[in-house]
Amino acid sequence: MPGPDGFNEEPQSPLAPAEDDEAWDEAVWGPQKTLTAEEQAEYDAWFRRKVQEGLDYIRRPDAIFHTQEEVEAMVEELIDRLDREAGLK
Repeated sequence: MPGPDGFNEEPQSPLAPAEDDEAWDEAVWGPQKTLTAEEQAEYDAWFRRKVQEGLDYIRRPDAIFHTQEEVEAMVEELIDRLDREAGLK
């Protein structure tokens, strides 16, 4: 159960698997590392900085936004270019 500061009393990886998914997740991702309180605090600070950077960016007047369709088209174009460069097309 999280303490008053929002951290688990026994820190765990932010990607720790649910009990029933543990065997599957370890097979895919490898064993999960338990974070120390210091590592968990560092991760939390890093995550909050990244979220703040994103929020700051979207408030800028020069921020660029793309629709889902535009992103899909850009990814398809990138995949096609990489395939051509690799001689696959």
